[in-house]
Amino acid sequence: MLKCGDKMFYNKEIEIWTKEKSHKDDIGEIRYKPPRLVKTLMVDVQPYSNEEALKDYGFTIECSKRIFMDIENVYINTHFIKYRNIEYEITKIIEWDDYLEVMVNNV
Repeated sequence: MLKCGDKMFYNKEIEIWTKEKSHKDDIGEIRYKPPRLVKTLMVDVQPYSNEEALKDYGFTIECSKRIFMDIENVYINTHFIKYRNIEYEITKIIEWDDYLEVMVNNV
C-alpha cells in the first residue's frame, strides 16, 4: 500500500501484451500468432507530449502519455500496453535505479 512520502501513486491499471507475430509454416504460408496478455500491473499514468519529451530529455518521439512503473521486462519492439481499453505503442523506455519511465502513444 502507498504511504505518505511515496514518490509515485500506482493507482492505474494497465495490461502489457505481446505484439502479434507472424511466421511461415512448412508450406510457406504466413501464419499469425495473436497478441497475448503478459500481465496486469498497477502504475502511475500521466499525460505527456512530444514537446515535453523533447524539452525534458531531448527525445524526438511520438507520445501521449508517460507511465511510471516498477522495473519489469517490457520492450519497445515486442510489447504494447492497454490502458482503459485503448492500445498504446511503447515509444521510449528509461530505466532509473528503481523504476521505469515508459513513454507511449495511442495506436
